[in-house]
Amino acid sequence: MIDSTPFAYPSHGNVDRLATATAALRRVEQAVMETLRDAGYEEVLPPVVDVLEVFAETGAGVVKLVDRSGHVMGLRADFTGPVARIAGMQLRDLTGPLRLSYHGTTFRDQGGLRQRMEAGGELYGAAGPAADAEVLRTALACVRSVGIEGRLAIGSMALVESLLPTTPALRRALDRRDRKTLRSLPEVQALSPESQRAAEALLDLVGGPEILSQARELLPGCAAALDELEALAQNLEGEDFELDLAHVRLPAYYTGTVFDVYVEGAARAIGGGGRYDSLAARYGPARPAAGFAVDLDALAGFSRAC
Repeated sequence: MIDSTPFAYPSHGNVDRLATATAALRRVEQAVMETLRDAGYEEVLPPVVDVLEVFAETGAGVVKLVDRSGHVMGLRADFTGPVARIAGMQLRDLTGPLRLSYHGTTFRDQGGLRQRMEAGGELYGAAGPAADAEVLRTALACVRSVGIEGRLAIGSMALVESLLPTTPALRRALDRRDRKTLRSLPEVQALSPESQRAAEALLDLVGGPEILSQARELLPGCAAALDELEALAQNLEGEDFELDLAHVRLPAYYTGTVFDVYVEGAARAIGGGGRYDSLAARYGPARPAAGFAVDLDALAGFSRAC
């Protein structure tokens, strides 16, 4: 019998966590945050309700609120924008690499309010393949801290942007690996035939570092981005990863390496991130940056199943 009591259940996409699920979530949260602390990432905590502009590059799905003064605010849609503000404003005078971590709830409107618990780390003031490798290895360490092995899928927004106009529609087509839609996009049809062939070639360039030699033949004008991917692969020796040259992440702020972390049996990525060198400059001095987040709800579910 279906309970007809009004508001008997949470809104679509959300759950009430009972004691067992809450305990599992707290164990995962503690393990991930201890891993980040051991790696030198210091915890910060941005507000849950923030000025809407801080999420300007997050993309669609920001839940808006209006305060009594008529200011439009936003529920925390991600941590990357608020942490960039902290790094660019409150910590602007600190020199050298800056490692920050966080954990908490994010809210997105995805056909119904959806809240997720996540944790992550941000590395400011360090660039290059070694810095990217640190971030990717730290993401894997967070997943391993709860007894799960992860596999990386790695791409490069710098590579994609050297070939194509990275409009939202184009990023969505690449993200879905939708060859038909990619071909039909006006921004792709406006390219030269050579560039159109290169755009489709991205979808097939998936594998180990050996695909980079083939990519150099098929992707004109991408030598610098391919060199960076090759150096990153060398810095990740011993890790389980795959290069996927069509791999993108949808927020517009990514500028270089992008990645997702997958675990066996998961229908979607359990975490991910990348490089966003232009974000801190919205608030203060330009500072290279890369970071990641992991889905604590998903990790808790998998850790209970193991």
